[in-house]
Amino acid sequence: MQKINARIIFSTIFWIIIPLSIWFIFQRLFLWAPGSDVLKNPFYELRIFYLNLGALVGLLVLWFFHQRKWELFIFSLIVLLGLSARGPLIFSLLIILSISAKMFLSNVKKVKISSNRLIIFGSSLVCVFSLMFYYSNFFYNLLYENLILKLQGLFSSFDGSIMGRFKRLDFAFENIFESFSSFFFGHGIGSFGKMYNQEEIMDYPHNLFVESWFELGIFGLLLSLIIFFYPFLIKGNHVFKIMALFFLLQGMKSYSLVSIWPIFGFYGILLFNSRTINLTSNYPRKT
Repeated sequence: MQKINARIIFSTIFWIIIPLSIWFIFQRLFLWAPGSDVLKNPFYELRIFYLNLGALVGLLVLWFFHQRKWELFIFSLIVLLGLSARGPLIFSLLIILSISAKMFLSNVKKVKISSNRLIIFGSSLVCVFSLMFYYSNFFYNLLYENLILKLQGLFSSFDGSIMGRFKRLDFAFENIFESFSSFFFGHGIGSFGKMYNQEEIMDYPHNLFVESWFELGIFGLLLSLIIFFYPFLIKGNHVFKIMALFFLLQGMKSYSLVSIWPIFGFYGILLFNSRTINLTSNYPRKT
């Protein structure tokens, strides 16, 4: 069977998602600019898609890290910072740090850094920090007000987003164990928003597994667990497992069953072609 070249897949994602993300970042800055009529701005309804973009950019960060394309890795990471998607940012960095720590401990005596790569990496950092200094007001609005305040909210009991998630999870578990029927068969697709808000509003508990259990019952929960944990049973293909871990962590923090079809679509491509997608590393090999 002919293998699918993963580089083509990720190159396509890069040339579509990165320009779209940059456009998104600037549109959001204009949206919240002083004097802007927020509610009349057509971008107001699109602002919620930063997590979808962030998840795909997070995958690019992981891919370029794996391929050791450091310039694209840094560039994608900067775009991810600009999107202020704290979930994809935290999870991608945690995965990278875990992999780096494992590689360092296992190859501590074999680590060799190419001088050319080191020069390019250092020059890139100098350029980035120089631009950040020169455009300090722009980066203040971009990073501090959109991202750092969100990250600070992780350690604050006054963060509305985090407290809202806890309330939804508490409501979900209370109604899951309400009866035999709700435990095994759920309340029906799309029922969470209606029950939680007492009106026809799409809402979700920000955890795909809890949402599956709430709406589809224990059988829906088992199906979603199989879908997300199956990649870890496949022998080899470690890069695919890294991508699957990223999706798994994202699903436990954000998203709903109906609002992330682009992410599910990409995950489906990886899942059902896991044995035919060529995810070979670009790492230099010893001969």
